[in-house]
Amino acid sequence: MSNKIIEIVCKLKKHIMNQVNSQQYIGENFNRTYELIDRKHPLGSGGAASVFKCKRKSDSQEFAVKSLQKGDKKLRFKDEIFVMHKCAEKGIMGVMPIIDYNEEECWYVMPIAKSLSDEIKEWKKKINEAIPQDMYKDYIVEEAVIAFRSIAKTLFDVHELGYTHRDVKPKNLYRLGDEFLIGDFGIVDIPDSDHKTKKGDKLGAWNTIAPEVLRDPSKTDSKADVYSLAKSFWMYLASNEDGFDGRYDVEYESISLHDIPQYKGKYLVEIDDLLHYATQEDPKKRPSMEEFIAKLKSWEESNNDITKKNKQEWNFIYKILFRGMKPIHAVFTEKEDIVKTLNTLSKYGVLNYSMLPNRGGLQLFGASIASEDGCIYLDYQSTFVCKPKRLVIRSFIGDELWNYFYLEFDNIKYIFKDEICEDLIEDMPGHYIDSKNWVYRVYDYDTEEKLPKKAELVERYCRGAIVFVAKKSFYNKIRQTTDGRHADCTEEVFYNYICEMRNDFNNSKNQNELLEKYAQNPFKKEMPCSEDLSDTDASQNHDLIKKNYQDLDFKDILIEKTEAPIKYRFKLGFMKVTSFLKNLYCNTDYFLCKDGKVKKIEKESDEIYYVYGRENAIELKNRLHEKLAVYCKENGEEYNSSDAYFSPDIFPNTTPKNTFKYKDLYNVVMKADDRVDNYVVVNENGQIEVVQDNYEFYPVRKRTNSYNKNVGKYSNGNFAKDNFHYFLGHWLEYLESKDKATSNTDTDYEELDSNEIMNRIHKIVNPNPQKL
Repeated sequence: MSNKIIEIVCKLKKHIMNQVNSQQYIGENFNRTYELIDRKHPLGSGGAASVFKCKRKSDSQEFAVKSLQKGDKKLRFKDEIFVMHKCAEKGIMGVMPIIDYNEEECWYVMPIAKSLSDEIKEWKKKINEAIPQDMYKDYIVEEAVIAFRSIAKTLFDVHELGYTHRDVKPKNLYRLGDEFLIGDFGIVDIPDSDHKTKKGDKLGAWNTIAPEVLRDPSKTDSKADVYSLAKSFWMYLASNEDGFDGRYDVEYESISLHDIPQYKGKYLVEIDDLLHYATQEDPKKRPSMEEFIAKLKSWEESNNDITKKNKQEWNFIYKILFRGMKPIHAVFTEKEDIVKTLNTLSKYGVLNYSMLPNRGGLQLFGASIASEDGCIYLDYQSTFVCKPKRLVIRSFIGDELWNYFYLEFDNIKYIFKDEICEDLIEDMPGHYIDSKNWVYRVYDYDTEEKLPKKAELVERYCRGAIVFVAKKSFYNKIRQTTDGRHADCTEEVFYNYICEMRNDFNNSKNQNELLEKYAQNPFKKEMPCSEDLSDTDASQNHDLIKKNYQDLDFKDILIEKTEAPIKYRFKLGFMKVTSFLKNLYCNTDYFLCKDGKVKKIEKESDEIYYVYGRENAIELKNRLHEKLAVYCKENGEEYNSSDAYFSPDIFPNTTPKNTFKYKDLYNVVMKADDRVDNYVVVNENGQIEVVQDNYEFYPVRKRTNSYNKNVGKYSNGNFAKDNFHYFLGHWLEYLESKDKATSNTDTDYEELDSNEIMNRIHKIVNPNPQKL
C-alpha cells in the first residue's frame, strides 16, 4: 500500500473516531440546542468525563459542557447532577451552576470559568519574571485568603446538606468574575446512596486526597475536604501544583512557605498554623470547616494590625522552639543551636528587628555556620560574621512586646583596624583581605588580578552584641536605642534596664516623657548634644568675624589685574548653626571690594573687586583664609573655615573658541582614578578635566565619590552617557551668563535636547559659520 493511501486511510479513521466519540459523549438532545465549538481540544478531562466549549444555538452564547466518557460511571454522573441541583435549590451560591443537562445522555452545561489551577500557572510565570522576586507576595496571599475563605464557606454549606466532595483540588475550584465556585462533584459522597464507595476504590488526586479516603473511602466525612482544601491552599500560595506528602511543617525547608524566596519575612502565622493542623493524618486532629474559615479571618485581622502581628509571631516562635512551653528565660551556647534558633526567628519579619552594636533597624534573613573557626554568618541581605558566645531569650508572659533575643559575641582579633566591625572580603573560606577593591572585584586596582567567583563582602564583628526586638515594642520607639547601648553592658544588666523601662511604661500616662527619659544611653557617658549648644558656643569665630567684618582689611593681599579668559569675585559667607539637624547658610551679600574691605552691597556695585585667572583666584582664596586665621588668633579664637569663609562667583571674561564633545567627556572619565573623590569639570577654555581640589573655581563641575565605578578603567562609561547633557547645559549657561554668576544647580536648558544646546554653543564660540 502506498504512503499516500495509508495517509488517506489514517485521516478517514481519525475522522470516523471523532464522529463516534462525539456521538458517544453528546446525545441528540444536546445537538438540537447546542453546538460543540472545538471537539478536538477539550477544556479539561478527567478519569470519567471531558469538558468542551460549546455554543447555544438560540443566542450564540458560549458555555462549557461536561460529558461522560465511561458508561460504568453513569450512576455517579447522575449523583453529580443531583447534588449540584440540590445545592442550587438550597441557595448555595458557591457551587458551579448547571445551565442545562440530560441525565440519560450524561451531559450538563455550565458557565465557562477559570480554574485555580490555571491561576497557579499564571502566578508561577509572573513570579519567575518578577524583579524583585517578592513583588507579588502580598497580593498572592490576600487573593488566596479571599478565595479559600469563600470556598471553605461553600464547602461548609455543602457539608450541612450531608455531602462530602472528596475531590477538592485546584482543577476543581474556579473563579467566575468575582465569585469562587466548586465544580466536579464526580466522586461526591451522598448519605444513604444505593451505590456508595467501597473499600479499595481509587478516588481523587494523590497530592490533595486525604489519607483516610485512600484507605477506605466508604468511611470518610467532611474532614477529608478540610485536608484537601488545605493542600490546595498551599498549592495556590506556593504557585506549585506538585504539592507535598503528609503534614505541613514550617520547619521543613522543602515545603515551608517561609523558605520560598518570595515569602521571606512575610506575616503568615495563622496560615502556618492552619496548614499544619488541617493536614494532620488523624481527621480528629484537623479543624472543622468552620474553624478553617475563622483562622483565615483571624489572619486578615492580624495582617492589618502590626501589634497583633508582633504578639502572634512571638507565641508562634515559642510553639516551634519550645513545643508550646513558654520559659521566661532560655540560653543557647552551642553555635548549631544558635543558628537553628536564629533561622526560626528570621522567618518572622514583623517580630524580627535587629539592634546591632553600631547601628539598628535591620531585619535578619537567616544564619549559618561560618568558615572561620567558632563563627557564624548572619544574613542581613549582606553578610555579617561574628563569634557567638550565647543567645539569651527573655520572655514577659502576657506582655509579649517586651520580649527579646540577645546574641552576645565572643571577642575576636581584628584583621586590619581595631574597630567594632571591619568591612572585609572573604576571598577564600575563613581568609580575609581589605575590602577597598571589592567594587572592582579585584585584589589590586593597578594589577587587575581578579577575585575568586565565590569571594564575598562581609562585615566582621570583633565584639559586641545584637538584640532582636518587636518592631512595635516601646524600646524600638525610642529612636536613640540604635546607638548600640545594649552592647555597652551585660545581658543581665540590659534585662534589668528593660524591666525598669517596662515598669515605668505600665505606670506612666505620658509616653513622650518616657521617650525623653530613656533617650540617653545610661551605659556610656555621652558628649553634650549639639542641640544644647548656643550659636556662640557652636561657632565663636563665626560671631567674631561677622561682628567685625568691617574692620578687616585685605588691601595688601589683592592681586593686580591681568589678562585672563575668566574672572572671579569673592563673597564672605557665614554658617549659622541653629540646631543639631539643621544648618542654614545666611547672608551672602558681603563682597570683597577694590579697597580691600568687605562690604554688604548690591551685587552690581562697581566697588566689587574682581581677580582674573583661575590660578590667581585660587592663590587669593588661600591668602584670604590665612588672613582670617591670623585675625582670629590675634583675638584669642581658633579659625574654622566652615564657619566663616570666602567663596568665588565665576564670570567669563572672554569667549572661548572651542567646546568639548561627548568623546572628550568619555575619554577623560575613563582615564580617571576612581580610588579618590573626583570632580569632573569644564574649564574656562571649554575643555573637560578631572580634579580633586579647588573644583569651585571651574565654571562647570560635578562630583563623583570614590570607589563607585563612575570613573576609571572599571567604569562602564555610563557617567559620560548620563551626564553629557548636564555638562552641555551648564556650559551654555556659563557662556551666556556675561555679568551673571553661574550656579551649577538646575538650569533653564534641561528641556532642550543635546543637539539644540550644542547648536547654541557653536553660535557663541564660532559666530562665523564657515569656521565650523
